[in-house]
Amino acid sequence: MSPAAKQVDTLGNIQTSIAKTFGADAKTVHITSNGSVLVVARINIPMNDTTHEGRNNEAKVIAALAAKEIGSEPKFAKVLTIRVEVFSPLRTRQEK
Repeated sequence: MSPAAKQVDTLGNIQTSIAKTFGADAKTVHITSNGSVLVVARINIPMNDTTHEGRNNEAKVIAALAAKEIGSEPKFAKVLTIRVEVFSPLRTRQEK
């Protein structure tokens, strides 16, 4: 397997692991890496409407899952930061 294919496979494993852990649709988990930063984005999830503490607790679990998956992968040896972001859909002023 080529290094690029192995990276895609690892990112897919992270996506699947997070989706299973939280009972989420895999489409709500987006993962990218630029070499030194691995970004896990959760999109349109129930955590959007919870407290900062709730989102922070979920982020800790997500970061641990991601770290476990990339830990032994040489392709991710330069990752220094795992960043977890939570995005909500854009709302109009009337919806707020």
